[in-house]
This record gives sequence, structure tokens and C-alpha cells, in this order.
Amino acid sequence: MSAARELLTAAQKKIASELDEYSFVNNYDDEQVTLDTIKNFGENQVILWHGHGGYNTKTHSFLVTGVPLDEEAFLLDPIYYIKNAKYTVDYLSGSIVCTNLGRIAVTYKYIDDNIGSLENSFIYLGACETGKDTYLVNSFLGKGAEAVVGNSDSIETKYNQNMIMSVCNGLITKDDNNNYMTLTDAMEYAFDINGASDSNGAYPIIFGDGDIRLSETDGITFSSVIGEVNGRIYCARNNIPTCEYLPIETPADRSIASFCYYDGYVYYIVSEGGTSDYSTWLYRCKTDWTENELLADMISDPVTGYSVGNRMFIIDDDVLYYGTSRKVTAIDLKTMEQSEKTVPSYTAAGNTYSGSAKSDYSGYIAIYNDTVFYTDDRNLYMITDEGESRLLASDAYIDGGMACGYLYYSVYNYENYNDATLCRINLSTGATEELHSKPVAGGGGPYFNW
Repeated sequence: MSAARELLTAAQKKIASELDEYSFVNNYDDEQVTLDTIKNFGENQVILWHGHGGYNTKTHSFLVTGVPLDEEAFLLDPIYYIKNAKYTVDYLSGSIVCTNLGRIAVTYKYIDDNIGSLENSFIYLGACETGKDTYLVNSFLGKGAEAVVGNSDSIETKYNQNMIMSVCNGLITKDDNNNYMTLTDAMEYAFDINGASDSNGAYPIIFGDGDIRLSETDGITFSSVIGEVNGRIYCARNNIPTCEYLPIETPADRSIASFCYYDGYVYYIVSEGGTSDYSTWLYRCKTDWTENELLADMISDPVTGYSVGNRMFIIDDDVLYYGTSRKVTAIDLKTMEQSEKTVPSYTAAGNTYSGSAKSDYSGYIAIYNDTVFYTDDRNLYMITDEGESRLLASDAYIDGGMACGYLYYSVYNYENYNDATLCRINLSTGATEELHSKPVAGGGGPYFNW
């Protein structure tokens, strides 16, 4: 087996072993790489291409297959032509070209004409000049591929192989927040290992969505006042140390109560002004803060108080649960269908939490790398790997959330209701620090004072 095939097979099998939703199908070499092989590219696939490629101004980037075709004989030898006449239409249309190696190469036109949907697929075109312009990569993206990697120019074989392997390793590596790396982060990870380019200055380029992940980590995602979006710490309140203000506008009489990042979107709750839970509205937007979309609302009945919207929500396995103990709206984030449900029970760090408890919506529990943090009366605890509760802070309240490896919480005097102090704990080292103090007001958490 060639070194290149060994590397690619190892990368493919490693993805399949790490992520349950993928399985290793095959590694095609040389003459096995046919036009039919390319036609079988489809949805929900990871396609790693390592081979020859090229570019000219007429055909733009092309990929060399293992199919032999002698162009001179094809044009001048009647017997040879008859044997290979099936390639005539593609040859005349420019969908295929013949290389000086006597092999068929496919152009962007072949992809346009012969491949079906590539929805949710990731394609790494590890061949020379595949990203020299956008014609070839745009053909794959136009079929629905989430992202395509192409090389800027003719690229050295060893560097090319190592970059493919390192990017794949990055995509199945979890960051400090227990999420698998995005493609952009995986590429930076690969550059750090192998260098920003080969000795001639060639390098891989991401086309499409660099924020894709091959898989989302399992478990509950909690909304919070402080959270992380694309590696940056945001807060739904202004002037909070270490945090950027969440750049989402709301009407003057409303404010953002909580938010979280999930699968390419920022989900957030807008609440009516006041010290109690009045009407709330659930939205989502893109990570560039555009395309704000109303998903659900819970308007307070002024007579009965029903249905009073809750200021928190959770996401479990692509389903968002939002509401109160009286009414829970479940939104399937893949289909956007809505239904009324109860919050499911879930297990973290060996402990099962009932979906019927009101605290499932509160800021009293947080999960980081399968470690549970919670507040019981007036203290902040963590549950150890042995299942024991360990005290982290007294007179504490999970009042912020988790972001970039920190858990934000408040400390204040429950007896005298003095100033609340916003603190954070480094979840890797256990070190704590005080960030800011302010007087306590009524309603909501002791620091943020909803």
C-alpha cells in the first residue's frame, strides 16, 4: 500500500471510529478512480481526494482520474475512437479533458452535469491547483456541499498529505468547550503543525462554510447570560469585564435574557421589561448577527399570569425546549416543527436529572466536559468523577454561564443582601477571580438583576 493511501485510509478510519454518524466505505486508487466513482459522490459524506490536478485558463481547475484516454489516438485512430466513443459528448462539451499522462481529467462542467446532491458533505480536493480559482469548488458548493478545500497552486506531495491528515485530526479534536473543532480551527491547527505553506508558497484554502463541524457534541446546551460564540465571550448585559456586549438590538422596553450558540446559530430570548417573568420571545440569528428570525413567543395573560415565558431554555439532541412548567414548546431544529412536550430527563457525570423539575430551565445547573456544576440553596458545587459533590464557593449562584473554559457565577450575602460580586472559575486550573461588584436589586439573579 502506498504511503499516501495509508495516510488517507488512516484519516478516514479515524473519523469513522470517533464519530458514530460516519462509516468508512472505501479508498479508491489509480484505475479505481473512474467517472462512475465521481458520479457516486453524494450527501452526508466526507470525501478526501489525493491525486493529480491541474489548471488552465480555458477549463480552469481539473481533477485527474485513473481512466486512460490517449487524446491523439482518440482524435485520429478510428479503431481507438470506436472503443472509446462513450467519452465523445463529455469531451466535446469540455466536461472532460485529456492530460499529457494519457488520463481523463474532469472539469467543473462534469461536476455540474453528472453529480447529484452533495448536501451536508465536506470535500477536500488535495490535488494541485484545485483552488486556483472558484470554478471547480463552486460546482461542488452549488450541489449543496457545506465546504470544499482546494489548493492555491501546484503543491508538494508530502506537505499536501500532511495537511489532509492534520485537518482530519483537527476535525475530530474537541476544543476547551467540548465542541469538535470547526473547519477553520482545524485548518489553523494543521498550519501550526505543518507550516502555512509548502516551500513554494502553495497552501490549502477553505471555500464555503468554515464554521462547519463534522459532528456536534452530545448533551444538553444551556442558555445563559454569558456565553461563547465562535471562540469569543459575549454577555447579554453591557459593561461586564472580560465580555463583549451581545450585538443584537432589541426594542427600548425589552432586553435579552439569555442566549446560546448551537450548530451555526445564536438562539436568544428577548424579555419584556420588569422584575418578574413577563412576556418573552424566542429568536435565532446567524453568527454575523443577521437574519434574525422569531421562533416562538409566550405572551403573559394580564389576568391569570399564564402563559408566562421563561427566560432560559435548553437544547437537547437538536430539540430546543422553551417555556414554563405549565407549557413547554419543543422545536425540532432540523425541521423547525413545533410541539408541546415535557423536558426529557438527561444524564451527566453519572447523575440523572428529571425533566419535570422547574430548575431544568434555570441558571442553577451547568455542564462542562460532562462535569456538572449546580447551586443548592446558597452554595456552588461540582460533582466529581466519583459522583461526590465538592463545594466550590459559598453564597454563590450560577448567574452567568460558561464560555472559553470559565464558569461565571455570583457571590453575595444572602442575609444582608449586600453587593453582588461577579466571579469566574477557570475550569481547567480551578483558579477563581473576582471581576466586578454592584448593588443588589430585586428580581432575577443577584448580579445581573433581571
